[in-house]
Formats: sequence, structure tokens, C-alpha cells
Amino acid sequence: MLVIFRAAWCRWSGEFVQALASDARVVALSRRFVCVTVDADRDLRTCTGLGVDTFPAVLLFDAEGTERFRAAGASAADRLALAMRELLDTHTADRPEAGQFHPPPRPRCRRARVGVRNHARSPGRPRR
Repeated sequence: MLVIFRAAWCRWSGEFVQALASDARVVALSRRFVCVTVDADRDLRTCTGLGVDTFPAVLLFDAEGTERFRAAGASAADRLALAMRELLDTHTADRPEAGQFHPPPRPRCRRARVGVRNHARSPGRPRR
């Protein structure tokens, strides 16, 4: 998970988001992450809960919810792509089928016919 913390009053937050959006490496890698933006003015509780008091800030979490990368300030954009690549590499190396996704088989179930009416029935035909 990629979490970006920003504040409306912080001019560096806007520049940080622009730098991320213009970095092709970050854009390409972000497709493999759940990306969340936290506005410090609206959700101060989340910022304090995660110990973020400097803006802009970026945090990376692995699939288990462990924080793997933290950076603050406008210069964080420079190191983010490398941290994202390292996190993806370590995550796929731990899996037995590195880089391959095999969804679990879907269970087969019958559709229930509850409440289904036959509107094509002729008026003279008795109901069962």
C-alpha cells in the first residue's frame, strides 16, 4: 500500500504530487499498489496515528501491513521509485510462484429460483 500524506496549506505537498505524477517509474510501479492519499486537514487522526507530522510524507506498507518505507519532504519523490521496486522484489521473492498470479477456483453453486414468476403464462392456464 502506498500512502501519501498532504496538506492543503503546504505548497510542497502540491509539488510533491506533481513530481510523482510526472515520474514514469512511480506511475508504472503504482499500478501494483493500493494507493491512498490522506489530507491532513480532513483526517488528522490518521496522521497522528501513523506518526506523520511533516508534509508531504509517503509511507509504503507490505501485504501484511508492516511499514517498509517512510520519507518526508519534497525530496521523498526521488527515493520512492527505488523503495517501491525493492518492496515488490522482496514480496515476489517470498512467494513460491514468483510473479505469477493464480486465482483460487470459483466454487460452483446453483442459482436459487426464489421469487421467480412466469409472466409468459396464459390467463387461462391454472397456477400450480
